[in-house]
Amino acid sequence: AICINQDDEDERAHQILRMRQIYSAATETIAWLGPDEKACARQGFAHLELLSRRMPLPEFDEAIKSTPENTDVSNLSVGWASFVALLGLPYWQRTWILQEVVVSSSLNIWWGQLACHLEHLIASINTLLEYRSQTRRLADRKGFQNILGLIYLIEQHSASSQNSIGLLTALTY
Repeated sequence: AICINQDDEDERAHQILRMRQIYSAATETIAWLGPDEKACARQGFAHLELLSRRMPLPEFDEAIKSTPENTDVSNLSVGWASFVALLGLPYWQRTWILQEVVVSSSLNIWWGQLACHLEHLIASINTLLEYRSQTRRLADRKGFQNILGLIYLIEQHSASSQNSIGLLTALTY
């Protein structure tokens, strides 16, 4: 585990230069989304898994049919409301997560005491993109757009022969 003293500018500057090397060499990286204050991580991750695996088929079909038609969270099913809460967490809006998410070879996302792998989040977002006509309202959400940008950067990083991303590309995600 690595902790950087955010109050020590010298330490922070020195450690930030090493983060790419650290994340790329790590066997596993843990992304902490924060505490599960509203007790919706279990339902959020379950909905994410359902969208990711597209199984069991009856539940998946029902989930796609019941995709939120508007941005009013009060009318959503528990599964969708929890998934939307996951997308809306402040973690996805932080610039410093770029290296953590993009460069890591294996990233586990922890929310409260529960976790899922980044691959499942990516698969669930790709499912939503595939069913865009039914899920277009979700695509308007900031968290969705931020995660979509991260997926783009992961793809750019993987496709790069130098295994790097240009600063301009990263900043425009």
